[in-house]
Amino acid sequence: MSRFFDRLAVLAWPPRALFAPEGAAGAARLTRAYLLVRVFYAALLFFACQGFVESLGLAETLRMDPLWPLFWMRWTGQATGAPLAQLLFVLGPLLAAWKPESRIARLLAFLGCLTGMAFDNSFGKVGHHLHLWTMTSFLFVFLPREKEAEASPALGEAALRIFWGAQAAMLLTYTLSGIAKLLGAAVQLRRHDAHTLFSSDSLARHVAERLMSTGEHSLLGDWIVNHPAWGGPFFLGAVYLETFALIAAFRPSLHRSWGLGLLLMHIGIFLSMNVTFSHSILLLCLLLLASPFSVNLRGSGPWPFRHTLRDLPLFGPFIATLLDLVVRPKPEARTTVYYDGECGICGRWVAFLLARRLPEDVRFARIGGPSYLALKARHAELEYADSVIVVRAEGDDEIVRLRSEAMFWLMPRLPGATRLLLLANLIPRCIANLGYRVASGLRHRRGRATQCPVWSEADRKRFLE
Repeated sequence: MSRFFDRLAVLAWPPRALFAPEGAAGAARLTRAYLLVRVFYAALLFFACQGFVESLGLAETLRMDPLWPLFWMRWTGQATGAPLAQLLFVLGPLLAAWKPESRIARLLAFLGCLTGMAFDNSFGKVGHHLHLWTMTSFLFVFLPREKEAEASPALGEAALRIFWGAQAAMLLTYTLSGIAKLLGAAVQLRRHDAHTLFSSDSLARHVAERLMSTGEHSLLGDWIVNHPAWGGPFFLGAVYLETFALIAAFRPSLHRSWGLGLLLMHIGIFLSMNVTFSHSILLLCLLLLASPFSVNLRGSGPWPFRHTLRDLPLFGPFIATLLDLVVRPKPEARTTVYYDGECGICGRWVAFLLARRLPEDVRFARIGGPSYLALKARHAELEYADSVIVVRAEGDDEIVRLRSEAMFWLMPRLPGATRLLLLANLIPRCIANLGYRVASGLRHRRGRATQCPVWSEADRKRFLE
C-alpha cells in the first residue's frame, strides 16, 4: 500500500528533486525562497502603513459592522477599536519584517493582516485585495528558521514545500475563478442565450457593462467596445490562464510564464475596466515571476523554452511535438528510448521501431542498465517509472517523456500514415496516461521474454549499455 501512495505522489506532485535543498541548485532555491519571504513581509508592512493612513478618517465618517476577527470591538467601541485594529495591522508585519526568522513575529503578522482585512471589509463592501496576502502569511507561519533549514535537509525540504504550497494556494484561487466562468457559460448555453462567454463580443460586453455601471472611462474601454471582435481571443486567453493556473503550480517550468500571463491579465483589466489589482500583481511577482523553482532540476539555468511549451496544459505536447518535427535538431542532439528488456511485448515494440527508418540520433537502452541508472540519478521522477521512457538531450538540457507522451513523441517520427498519430497529443495527458496504464498492465499477462532478441550489426550500434 505504501508503494502505491509513493507512486501516486510521484505522479501527482512536482519531482521530489525540486524540493531537495542539497547541491548548488537546491541551496540557491532555498536562499531565494527565504529572501522572497523577507520581501513579502516588507511589502506587507508597506500595505499596512498605506492602509493606516487611508483609514484615519474612515471610521469617523462611516458606521462599521465589524466582522468576526474584530469581535473585541463590541467592548471597545468603534472610536477606540478602529485605530487599534489598524495599529495591530501595522505592528504585526513590522515585527515580521524586522525579524522574519521568528515564528511568533510571523504569527503576529498573520493576525495583523487578518485584522486589517476584517477592518477594510467591515463597511458594507467586500474587497479582495488582502485575501491572498492573509492566506500566504498564514502558510509562512510554518516555515522553519532559515539557519535550521540550511543545516537540515529535512527542514530545508519542508521550507521549499511550504513556499510551493503558497504558490499553489494562490493559483488555486485563479482556477476557481476560471471554473466559475466556465460553469456560468454552461448555464448560458443551456438557456440558449444570444451572448455567452464564447461569443466574440464577450469582453466588449463585460467592459461596456462595467463602465456604464460606474460612470467611468478607461484607456482602452471605448476601443474594445467599438472593436468587439478583437477582445474575444484575449478574453478566452484570460479564462484559459485562470482555469489551468493550478496545473501550472505542479509544473515549475510554467511558473514564470504563467505569472507573467496573469500579471498582463490584471494590467489589461485595469486598462479596459479601471479595476486595480496592485496587491495581486505584487504577489504574483514575488511568488511566480521570482519563483525559486524557475531554475531547472540540474541547476544549470532557467527551464528551456521548449520545455515550457511542452508543459502547457491541453496544447503543450502537441505544440512541442510539432516543433520537434519542424525545427531541425542540433548536431549534438540525441534521443534515447529506455524499455523493459524482460517484457516480450516491449522487445517486439523495439523491433517494430528498428524496422522503420528512425533518425540516426535515436538510441535504445534497457531499463536497469548502467545508462538508465545514470539517468535515474539525475531525474527523481523516474523512481517508480515502469513505462517506456524517451529522453531528448541537447547539450546539458534533457527532456524526459513518460508513458503516453513518450509513445506519442515517437510515432510521428515513423514513416507513412503513422505520422497522423501526432493528433493524439491533443488528448488530455491524464486520459492518455490512463489508457497507457491499462495497456501496459496487460503486457505482464502475456509473459516475459523467454530469449534475448537477435539484432543485426547495424541495429546493435543503436543500443547503449
